Amino acid sequence: RTLAGLVVHTASLLQCRKDISLLKPFVDILENPTGLSTKFLPTMPDDYLVEAMNVMDMQGAYRGRSDMRGKFFACPNGHPYIITECTGPNQGYRCPTCQANIGAVNSQLAVGNLAMTRVNRRETGYILGPAANRSLLAVPERELSGVTCAITRFLLNVCFFWSSCNSDEPALQQLRASITVQAPDLAAFFLDHLKMD
Repeated sequence: RTLAGLVVHTASLLQCRKDISLLKPFVDILENPTGLSTKFLPTMPDDYLVEAMNVMDMQGAYRGRSDMRGKFFACPNGHPYIITECTGPNQGYRCPTCQANIGAVNSQLAVGNLAMTRVNRRETGYILGPAANRSLLAVPERELSGVTCAITRFLLNVCFFWSSCNSDEPALQQLRASITVQAPDLAAFFLDHLKMD
């Protein structure tokens, strides 16, 4: 009952205060949820791999050793790993995530392993997945503190929940396209996230 009251009051406030530019992204989700699958949404997880690559470069430059910078590779399933000291891999291991062969023998990469480039792999749309996979803690994302992220994510989830309950079928199809998992019941999906918030 308390959650329902928060949702109704928040959605009403957002619709009444359309003139505040800071609230515009939330109002857009409430009123016209089209094209969200191609937009970067606030509080969605970032891709920190490029940042890690840059830190490794700075570490090597600071020590004056180009061999300390390392080179990033991906296992056959796309999980990143780094080889330092020498950019020509000469030992084989197992990926700690999926147990696929990684590394190499005599500088010959294991089958399916690829050198990674510094391309930001940040995803668009609603990429949190099921609410059960989220942490109960308010986790900072990008430039947002944990508390700011939690409040912003709550607003975002109110808007998605409201839209999933009050939209016509074409708008619901747009909402379905904006999330990265299959969710037959969109309202239940976003309600689960609101309960986490």
